[in-house]
Amino acid sequence: MKTLLKLLSGLIALVIIVPVIAIIVITQVIDPNDYKSEIQALAAKHTRGQLTLEGDLGWSFFPTLGFTSGALQFRLPEDKQAPFAKLQSATVGVQLMPLFRGAVAADTIAIDGLQLNLAVDKQGNGNWTRISRETAPANDKGSSQASTAGEASGAALAVAINRVLVNNSAFNYRDADGSSQSLAINALAINDVNLAGDPLHITLDASVQSPATGNQVVPVKLDSRITLDMKQGSVRLSELKANLANLAAKGDIQLHTTSPLEISGTLDIPAFDAQALMKAVGQTVPAFQDPDVLRKVAMNITFSGPPNSVIMNPLTLVLDDTTFKGQLGISNLDTKHLLVELKGDTLNADRYQTVSDAAATADKGNTAAANQADANAALLPLATLREQRFALKLSLDKLVTNKLTLNNADVAAHGADGVIILDHLTANLYEGKLKTTASIDARTDTPLISAKQTLSDVRIGKLLTDMQGTTPFSGLTTMELDIKTRGNTMPAIKRNLSGPMTILVREGTLHGVSLERYTCQAIAATRKQQAAAQWPNDSSIERVSMSLLFKDGVGVTNDIKGKLQQIRMIGEGAVELPTDKFDMRMGIALTGDLSGTDANCTVNEAYRDIAWPVRCQGTYAGEAAKTSCGLDSKRMGEIIEKIARKEAGRALDKKAEEKLGDDWKAIKGLFGQ
Repeated sequence: MKTLLKLLSGLIALVIIVPVIAIIVITQVIDPNDYKSEIQALAAKHTRGQLTLEGDLGWSFFPTLGFTSGALQFRLPEDKQAPFAKLQSATVGVQLMPLFRGAVAADTIAIDGLQLNLAVDKQGNGNWTRISRETAPANDKGSSQASTAGEASGAALAVAINRVLVNNSAFNYRDADGSSQSLAINALAINDVNLAGDPLHITLDASVQSPATGNQVVPVKLDSRITLDMKQGSVRLSELKANLANLAAKGDIQLHTTSPLEISGTLDIPAFDAQALMKAVGQTVPAFQDPDVLRKVAMNITFSGPPNSVIMNPLTLVLDDTTFKGQLGISNLDTKHLLVELKGDTLNADRYQTVSDAAATADKGNTAAANQADANAALLPLATLREQRFALKLSLDKLVTNKLTLNNADVAAHGADGVIILDHLTANLYEGKLKTTASIDARTDTPLISAKQTLSDVRIGKLLTDMQGTTPFSGLTTMELDIKTRGNTMPAIKRNLSGPMTILVREGTLHGVSLERYTCQAIAATRKQQAAAQWPNDSSIERVSMSLLFKDGVGVTNDIKGKLQQIRMIGEGAVELPTDKFDMRMGIALTGDLSGTDANCTVNEAYRDIAWPVRCQGTYAGEAAKTSCGLDSKRMGEIIEKIARKEAGRALDKKAEEKLGDDWKAIKGLFGQ
């Protein structure tokens, strides 16, 4: 028995030692440099390129069986300058003992100085797709059998690589238009490489350079465990840590790359300076109204959309002093349908307006040339609108935009195929309420625009003051409009606008216009006197209303009605949108007595029912806005003449009555007087 055991142990030792001795002899006796020409010929036979082994080839034995290569390059026929690939050195170390159990366990694969040059031609074909020569015909039995045998042996051979190192290398990509980008790898390490689907660990220290970064070098770092499931077509990045310039991210993400694409997992991006990131990636930072915006941006993301989508839900987005929560993403990757559902606290959008935009707004109307250039500019990017597919729901506790403050703002909109619908925009606006719906049909080069808007009890004076610095009137304002127009320039939109609008102002003030003064001046003028008192510059409004009906850019009103403290007002007029002009003619009748302020304004029965004519006209847009109000001299002449006739008749009547007495009364009775 002992003899048998000794025999078996000897045989086992022989099986182990003989191959080891054979490997030692091979590595010591055979010089791989003697086979350079055969290796190069083999590469030429099976590829379209030329392999050049410039450096020495060598062996290593313990603790791993190793193969080393010096500099080499691989050049395709179309490579006029840099070759498809070249490297300075490569080392492959294979552990000995796993070979005896039919496994390949590489200890380390180290590559240094790899330069890989990828390119795409005008037909969209990559040069990496043209390395191999044409494959053998499908009916080649020998080839088929060899392939089957190779697959069988490959399936039986387990492959595990302890570590892959790539240092001082670069991947260069050139597009057909000549643009290029590159990934420079300072250090890449991949541990626990296997084909069994077990996690491997990757660390990367690299930099990216491309036209998108202004050809600026941007540092990139990655540290993650990666699990590949080739059968399921999935990849998972766990314990992920990534850096792009000053942006850092960590999380756990899983991708199913088979059609349709599916993504899940979490990603946390701590606060970073977005302006610094823009500079780092070669982008110009706009000159914002507030230079400190985008200094604090952070995101916390959960990817949870269905297949064929990339949805961040829930999403927390911090934008400086504003926090948004909700969901954001592409709900359909085929149609690129954008989904936005966010709720925020307080956002001052004016802080993010660029200085150039603000200057353009401020300078608007300064010169005729500037006005004309601005007027002819297209307002809507029609081509872009036609490509948009989206559904938007956005709400904010407080929104400041164009100097206006909206509280509890809520907007919903959707669009597809060039038709944009504003389902609603509602907000609390200066103690009142705003409600708007609108639509844009951009399917043709002459877009159709419609809007319905309601303002309810808005403090219009505060609104106009915040928006433009001054206000012609103030008070609780209610307005309704339902308009339609067409065009893509401001003149066209104004010229084609049609629809009704109603306005009601209560408990307000007409600034810079004293209707009482105009009335007093009118009464004094009939007596050939001058109004002597100093009247206030404003007029207190109890209630003023009017309705305008627009047609082809001109709004006409015939029902101006107003009640001031001691005045009743009626009138008519027009607003011309194409010229930004208005002309309002009003009749002002006294309901009180102004004699307490000015004795020349004493009202008797002759003046009680007279509507004193006042005309207001001017322009209302831009810095050239100007209002001129005063007595309507033409109509005043008619009224003075009427009063004079009435006074003369009254005087004649009095004299006739003194002379004729009751006979005069009888005569008047005959004529119904």
